[in-house]
Amino acid sequence: MPHRKPGVSKYFISGRPGFRAIETHRSWNVLVMAASQLSNYREYGASRASVRVRILSWLNHLEYSRDRHFKHFDYLGESNGNPSTILRNLQGVVSAEMKLRTRRVVNSDEVPFVSRQASPFSNGRREQALLQAAHLGIYDFDDAIYAFRPWAAHKRLWDSRKTWSRSVEVADITIAGNTLLAEDAVRHSKSVVVIPSCIEPNDYIPKQNYAIQRTQRVILWLGSPSAAPYLALLTTPLERINRSFPTVVLAVGVPPAMVRKLGPHIRPKLWYPGIDRDLAQRVDIAVMPLVDDFFNARKCGYKLLQYSAMAIPSVSSPVGAPGKIAEKVGGLTARTAFEWESTLLELLEDSSARETTNWLGAKRFGENSFSHESSKNDLSQATSIKS
Repeated sequence: MPHRKPGVSKYFISGRPGFRAIETHRSWNVLVMAASQLSNYREYGASRASVRVRILSWLNHLEYSRDRHFKHFDYLGESNGNPSTILRNLQGVVSAEMKLRTRRVVNSDEVPFVSRQASPFSNGRREQALLQAAHLGIYDFDDAIYAFRPWAAHKRLWDSRKTWSRSVEVADITIAGNTLLAEDAVRHSKSVVVIPSCIEPNDYIPKQNYAIQRTQRVILWLGSPSAAPYLALLTTPLERINRSFPTVVLAVGVPPAMVRKLGPHIRPKLWYPGIDRDLAQRVDIAVMPLVDDFFNARKCGYKLLQYSAMAIPSVSSPVGAPGKIAEKVGGLTARTAFEWESTLLELLEDSSARETTNWLGAKRFGENSFSHESSKNDLSQATSIKS
């Protein structure tokens, strides 16, 4: 394992109710310095949900002055790093690579904060150099970017698994989005802390009327294009439900061209800032279908927290970390097509079932405190920033 910079102690501390600490070595007081500048290196721009949730929202709740203290180094400013996106921005790629290659941490108070990876054309050497150059280097990840993905041919040349392992090995602090991710990270480092992707309840207008006032039932799905294929799991259940009453899925965050491949009952809706606020009034229930595999088991389940904040009854696949979140927020779960059909039918037919599910979700949401305010001290201490 690469040599660690002296002066920063190894520790793991959870600080979150409901999460199991892998190792508690020392208290947060091991971090005595206060960062005067946090420099965030990331592949994606602010249009990417994970950037908004895990970077920009965190900074807002830390009352951190971006102009004075926080610097952004996003690669292309795009929401994805797909080959087609790269090919459309070749000039930007050259510029971004030059900036990364020449970038040096020159201020002793600067703290590099790497989110997932700094470049899609990296095997971890650039992230490693950035994290090692400063007295304190922080690495954050909220997905299993180290999971083997055979369909991603470009990853065979630039392996994100190496980027992840090399970053975790040299970072003084690694922030993981859930305990399964953290358990993978501690194989390379003991300096790991769990801070989930958090929600701001005040950003949503919760649902209050559970009576269905229209002929057509509306099911909400929030997510990104990469997760949209999982909606295909609902094809058969939706066909059968539509024999009883008209039902569609409002798929927010997915382009229309992609949704057309997923069946006649999917209705696309492009995401825009603020769309989440009053969605609860336009839908009846919400869903998060997933295939049970290594990658999905390590998802942070952010959309389930959104559903809970909106006070919308939800149904999800009981997969890994998202399945645990479903338990905590009182959501229902379904594995098979039959279970999906019967569970959705129960909620769509019975308003009392919807209201009861909501009550449990709202109650457990408060008890488990997946809000920014409850995680404020965790992040402040992990980054040595005093709020």
